[in-house]
Amino acid sequence: MAAEGSTGPRGPIVVGVDGSETSVAALRWAMAEAGPTGREVVAVTAWTH
Repeated sequence: MAAEGSTGPRGPIVVGVDGSETSVAALRWAMAEAGPTGREVVAVTAWTH
């Protein structure tokens, strides 16, 4: 996360998603944050095989 009041370049918002309610809430927050700023959202999931 960028420091509050930061004016430097801002990259994508990366959020981990595992299907839990909290990860869905994090994804919703990321999408809401990205909208007005034009930032990209990258949703990441992982699993073992």
